[in-house]
Amino acid sequence: MKIGHGVYLSNSIIDNYTVVEDGARIEDSVVMDRSIIGPGARVQSSIVGRHSYVGAGTVLWGSVLGDDVWVGSNAYLHYAKIWPHKVVNDGVKLENFALT
Repeated sequence: MKIGHGVYLSNSIIDNYTVVEDGARIEDSVVMDRSIIGPGARVQSSIVGRHSYVGAGTVLWGSVLGDDVWVGSNAYLHYAKIWPHKVVNDGVKLENFALT
């Protein structure tokens, strides 16, 4: 596991071989193994599946990402469910949405 500078972790589980980059914030969440949380990203009350990527400045709030999901930079996912092997591009905003 690699934790960058200025990272805030609270009441969360971070699995093996996960990278949390500088300035990221993870609260009340689970991040599974071999995932990357980009710089300045915020993961709140969410689950990030294995081998997933959350881009810089992205916000996950009450969301669930399946395994091998790629979420680009500056995206906003609010109560979204993303099935495995999906891509969410930079700047996308999803609220109460399921990408199957």
